[in-house]
Amino acid sequence: MEHIDQTGLLASLKLEGEHLYNLLQFMEEHAYPVLLDETNHILKMSSTLAGLLGLSNSAAEGVSYEQWSGLPAAEWQEAVRSGDSISITGKENTACTFQLLPYPIPHLGRTILFHRNLTLLEEAKAAIDELSATDSLTGLPNRKELEKAITRTELEKTPVTLIIIDINRFKYYNDTLGPFTGDALIAQMGDKLRRFRTNGFQLFRVGGDKFAFLLEGIYRSETAATFAERMLPLIREPFFIKGKELSVSVSLGAAVRPGKDSAGRSLIQQATTAVQSAKEEGIEGVVFYDPELRCRFDKRLQLEHRLRRALRRKDFSLHFQPQYDLATKEMTGVEALLRWTDDELGMVPPARFIPAAEESGMIVPLGRWVLLEACREGKRLSDAGHRLSVGVNISPLQFQSRDFVATVRNALHTSGFDAELLDLEITENDLLYHREECLETLQQLKSLGVRISIDDFGTGYSSLSYLRQFPVDTLKIDKSFIREVLDNRNDQAIVASIIQLAHNMNMRVVAEGVEKQETIPFLAARSCDAMQGFLYSRPMPAASLYKQLGIAT
Repeated sequence: MEHIDQTGLLASLKLEGEHLYNLLQFMEEHAYPVLLDETNHILKMSSTLAGLLGLSNSAAEGVSYEQWSGLPAAEWQEAVRSGDSISITGKENTACTFQLLPYPIPHLGRTILFHRNLTLLEEAKAAIDELSATDSLTGLPNRKELEKAITRTELEKTPVTLIIIDINRFKYYNDTLGPFTGDALIAQMGDKLRRFRTNGFQLFRVGGDKFAFLLEGIYRSETAATFAERMLPLIREPFFIKGKELSVSVSLGAAVRPGKDSAGRSLIQQATTAVQSAKEEGIEGVVFYDPELRCRFDKRLQLEHRLRRALRRKDFSLHFQPQYDLATKEMTGVEALLRWTDDELGMVPPARFIPAAEESGMIVPLGRWVLLEACREGKRLSDAGHRLSVGVNISPLQFQSRDFVATVRNALHTSGFDAELLDLEITENDLLYHREECLETLQQLKSLGVRISIDDFGTGYSSLSYLRQFPVDTLKIDKSFIREVLDNRNDQAIVASIIQLAHNMNMRVVAEGVEKQETIPFLAARSCDAMQGFLYSRPMPAASLYKQLGIAT
């Protein structure tokens, strides 16, 4: 008899009698042994294994292993050699996964085939794989799965169109209304888009505010555009979140394979470039990728890079547009307007760099700088004997930031500017949501002594009831109503109503965008308080304003 290693764990226990029997019983229940003869027929089977599969162990005796397991001999014998797992299906399609571990007994012509149960492990692995492939908020496949699907279509040489749907102003909603609103908006958008999903048109969530459709077999841009435009009416329908109504728009970008630059940038990169172009241009329909779009995208990245550099170096300036009393024609205030001239880009229009600052989050520190500089200029004017109000436009993100009141207080303290001459201009829609928080912020601002104006009044979607709630001093009528007020009866009625409404609530009214002399009598006859526009003065640098006022510099 060969020497037996006594250092092994079980051998070291030297079990005998009842203890040895119990150990063997335990192994039979948990290691799921099957005793095979030299022809791989089953002589004996663990009753626990049979029960696991919903079978009878006695019915298995005398049956070949391949007949009992339903696996070809070559397959299960290869699993024995390689250590790979196999799946055995029992009664009522009960499937279990095992690793087969043979223990040969040559002198008896027998083999004990142990079955290591991997079912729970495989189920856990499958659950992890599903979680890693699925967006937790919407339950949709994620970007990783989109990349797999695109790779598969490439191997199969299937033509495809990828459409990316980007929710416009999502960052604004998420930052100002809170992450709950952002998550609810994403979930509801996913529910809407699911209605257009088919076997060949797969839907994915590929980013914070982005979804994507992969249209297999579609390579004609006309067909893809028709599909994309079918979604828009449903998307435009209001979203209802915590009792509030949100109107949301999207930008659509698409890329086709085979198509332009098929061998170049990836399909996802192309569609991303296209949707960015749609977003910047404000295009409602779908924009298809073209190599020229990449140049525009690179310019946008360059703009953001130069903007960050300018913010670090404070390479901005303020221009001032005067406001005049309609009755006396005297200058009563100025509106501070941000200007930027870059070494490489030249003079960059505000309509170009302000949206970039808002989307990148740079608008908050930039707005902080504008506020302080405007107060400093206002202080210089006051010290020179010209107590003019100074209007400062406040971005939605800046207004909703927690330290905004402290920022205003600091600007007034640092500059020494009189609080009652500072006029904070807030757009109408900024007050639409989170009214309680807005009211608290406005009340704190009023306690500092500053004035509050509603800018671009008449263009928002909110109820006029907020005017009764909020401590507002001035309404600024949007220039879109003033531009055609002499020829458009509807605009005449709107302007007259706004003036009357404001006066009834003890508010001042400023008409923006006055460019024609003939507009003055119309506004004066309705007792509009003040005006600003190109008719009297364009925005000008501080030095030009000082010169106009006769202030020595």
